[in-house]
Amino acid sequence: MKRRTGPGQLSLEIADQMAPRDPKNQGRHYRSCLAEAHTVIEAFRLRITELEDSMERLKRDCDYKLSLCVTRTAAEERQRAAAAMRYRAAEIVEDKEGVPTALSYSIDCIPNPKPKFCTQEELDARLAAR
Repeated sequence: MKRRTGPGQLSLEIADQMAPRDPKNQGRHYRSCLAEAHTVIEAFRLRITELEDSMERLKRDCDYKLSLCVTRTAAEERQRAAAAMRYRAAEIVEDKEGVPTALSYSIDCIPNPKPKFCTQEELDARLAAR
């Protein structure tokens, strides 16, 4: 019989060394070794499944965090768009001939949204790390 090489070789050698001399008991011994090996394999399968689930959660979390972050130029464009919308809304509610009203003044007082941005290099680094 050809000897195996690799990770299972050590387990096979240990099982052979621990095997009793009686052929009847040898069968029992090897069956118990096989049952233990199946138990270990199943434990490894469960651990692999847990690790894959954990990795998927981490990827989803990373994708979510990246979705909250935009480049500085995109954040500045959004701020300019918000300011233009605010200006246009205030202009619409003004009286005839452009006389400001309380509502138009309130609209003008609305602050710009705070940008959540990172530099393009940071964004590229985060995407590359995935």
